[in-house]
Amino acid sequence: MTENDYRADALAKGFWEPVAKSWSAGHRTDTHTHDQSAYLLITEGTATLGVETAAGMVSTNLGPGSTIEVPAGCRHFEQAGAAPVTFLAALK
Repeated sequence: MTENDYRADALAKGFWEPVAKSWSAGHRTDTHTHDQSAYLLITEGTATLGVETAAGMVSTNLGPGSTIEVPAGCRHFEQAGAAPVTFLAALK
């Protein structure tokens, strides 16, 4: 997805204006939740995002142009690849 398409999609879905963020190479979080839903667009690098489902933790590999939504309260983790990753994040 292009950045322009992502921004339009985020606004159409009710998300606030996206902000630029980054994780250092190898960054990893423990499984956690957020009070707000998040919608991400990877702009550089790669990352894996694991989301807990009824079937267990499901991991998705993300690269430039990839998007993913994480609902508020959903248990998940993030892990950057071997290089830093930059992305846009919109919340609601």
